[in-house]
Amino acid sequence: MPPTKPDRRLERGKRTKQKLLLAAMELIGERGLEGFSAHALARKAGISQSLIYHHFTRLDGIFPDVAAMMWDFVEQSLGGPRPATLQAYLRRLGRLTLNPSFLSQPFARAGVEFYRRSLGDPALKRQMLRMRDLGLKRLAADMAQYAAPPGQKARALEAAHLLLPLSDGLQMHLALFNDRAAALAAWSLASAQVERHLLPQDPPPHPTRNRP
Repeated sequence: MPPTKPDRRLERGKRTKQKLLLAAMELIGERGLEGFSAHALARKAGISQSLIYHHFTRLDGIFPDVAAMMWDFVEQSLGGPRPATLQAYLRRLGRLTLNPSFLSQPFARAGVEFYRRSLGDPALKRQMLRMRDLGLKRLAADMAQYAAPPGQKARALEAAHLLLPLSDGLQMHLALFNDRAAALAAWSLASAQVERHLLPQDPPPHPTRNRP
C-alpha cells in the first residue's frame, strides 16, 4: 500500500499559524498589548489580515496559544545537563530568572505583558494558571532529585511553590523598576530557604551532663 501524502493545505495552515504565533509574541514583547492590532500583526507576520481571522475568530483569541508557546521557550532556556548540586541548580535558575539578556527576549517581555493583562482577562488567566502548573511540576521534579533523602516530592513541590511565584514577581519587578540589587537579594534569601528545606541538617545532639 503506497504511503499517504500529507495534506499540503493542512501543513501550510500549520506553518501559517506558527508564523502568526511567533509574530504575535514578538509584537507583544516589542509594543505591549496596547500596540497589538490586526494590522500590526499581519504586517509583522507578512500575511493578510484575513488569514488571522481564518485561524482565530477574535484577535485576542490568539493570546492563550501565544502564552503556551512562551513556555516552550522557557523550557529551551532551562536546557542543558543537570547541575551536580542544588546550590548550582538554584544559581543557574537565578541567573536565568534575573539575567537582563533573558528578560530582554521577546517571550520574556511578552510574559510580563500577559501577567498584567491576565488580571482582567479570565480566559488568559486560565491559560497562565495552566502554564504555572506545568512550571511547578517541572521545577518540583528537578529539585526532588537533590532532596535529602532523595525523591522527597512533597518537599520539592513546597519549594517550587516558593520559587516559581517569586521568579514571576521578580521579573515583573525588574521590568517595572529595574532594581537588580533588590531582586538578587530576594532570590538569595529564597534560595537559602529552599536549601534548608530540601537539605535539612541533622539536629545537634543534646549535651550530656556529667554526673558527679
